[in-house]
Amino acid sequence: MAETLTLKNIMEACARRGALLIEAPAVNVDADTYTINKLAEVSPDPFRMRDSFLYKSQAATTAAYSPDAVTLAVDITAAQTSFVYTCTSDPIQAGHVIKIENEKMLVEIVTAATNTVQVQRGYDGTTAAAHDGDPAPLAVVQAAAPEFRRITTFGYPATNNVDIDRAFTFAESFLGQIYFMINPDDLKDCINESLQHPSIRTIERTTIAFVNNQNEYVLPNAVHTKTQILGVYLRDSTSTDIIEQHAPAWKPIEDDNAVTLHYITLPDFSSTVDMVVVWRKFFSPLASDAATTTCPRELIVPKATFEMYKKLFLKHGETAKRTFGQDAAIAEKEWMEYQMQVIAVAEARELQIGEPVYVPDVLPKSYSW
Repeated sequence: MAETLTLKNIMEACARRGALLIEAPAVNVDADTYTINKLAEVSPDPFRMRDSFLYKSQAATTAAYSPDAVTLAVDITAAQTSFVYTCTSDPIQAGHVIKIENEKMLVEIVTAATNTVQVQRGYDGTTAAAHDGDPAPLAVVQAAAPEFRRITTFGYPATNNVDIDRAFTFAESFLGQIYFMINPDDLKDCINESLQHPSIRTIERTTIAFVNNQNEYVLPNAVHTKTQILGVYLRDSTSTDIIEQHAPAWKPIEDDNAVTLHYITLPDFSSTVDMVVVWRKFFSPLASDAATTTCPRELIVPKATFEMYKKLFLKHGETAKRTFGQDAAIAEKEWMEYQMQVIAVAEARELQIGEPVYVPDVLPKSYSW
């Protein structure tokens, strides 16, 4: 089974490679000051602290709206993106993360005149679900989502206090982290840009059952171009031996963003024969800290780290290049080596180009091209 990584896992791995991350259990002092235990021992350099960010990751904390509570008095479906709330005031604002039962939602638009909100469903790794607000109204509470704040001053050597540019959603103690020189949103962008780079891919195998007298088969949604298809094989599903043979006389048909596999000869195979499509799998961006990917760690971490250093070079100029130039070169080398020595070799082994048509025993003995 492939290793599953969260966006937060990848963020931490990239930042730690450049010594740009420290764990920071944070205790609230007042609206914009936090105490970070042993911070001076980890980073006593006030200048370095000046360009850093205190990050609070996903938390289960919620708080009721005040001074007036907010409730959901109507039923909403799992797909519904706007609904009416009940409240005697207007405490909900665009950008808030609200929570109804176990689902978080990001508020995009608030129409105060009608108490209507437009939201992004299933936010921050939660699952969109139907909610029954009638007849018993459901509480709508404000949720704590991942947040970061720029550290403006550092109290070393007198204290372990850091002042931040503005308060977090809730004043609380939390297991935070300090990111140096790059803010977490920029780092997330580096990771998602890397995940969508065409060099970041793996090989996927999809089994499709044959249907009698059917010669066209829709491939998985993630196959959106015929260049992703590396090969098509036939496998006897009743055999305990994993024996596959090349499927003859097929071609991919690309239509918009969908790909259909077409057999030139109408197949009339036994019901015990499956086809196995081997294809290049690309990866989707991650929308929240808890969102997951199966992209290999050996591929995404060095690639995203390389993009992180490029971002630092643009932001901090020659000083960053002198400090991190060698690290960037090493990250680029690791990513390219994995791509060439693992991914490219595996694809070359699967790819069928110019091979003679081979007729396995599971096919009918008579057919025409």
